[in-house]
Amino acid sequence: MSSVIASNIPSKTTPAQVKEFFESQAGEVSDLIPLADNGKVQKFEVLFKDRKSVSTALDLSDAYIDEVAIRVDEVPELTDGQVGKAPQQ
Repeated sequence: MSSVIASNIPSKTTPAQVKEFFESQAGEVSDLIPLADNGKVQKFEVLFKDRKSVSTALDLSDAYIDEVAIRVDEVPELTDGQVGKAPQQ
């Protein structure tokens, strides 16, 4: 899969800003899926057009968006019959 989970993103940060951040740092984003927003921070699944972008995006963990260090994690691999769950913040 060509995606990562980006968490600890400030709620004031728009999805467009998140997409722009990842595209400028890692590569073209094909989709951005909101996963959670508790009023303080958000979590997204960021899908890339190119698999190579994933390894670059993973290096962005602890980078700053709106003065807050974000977390970037791999999407857990699923086997037949398993249901996926994003990593907890």
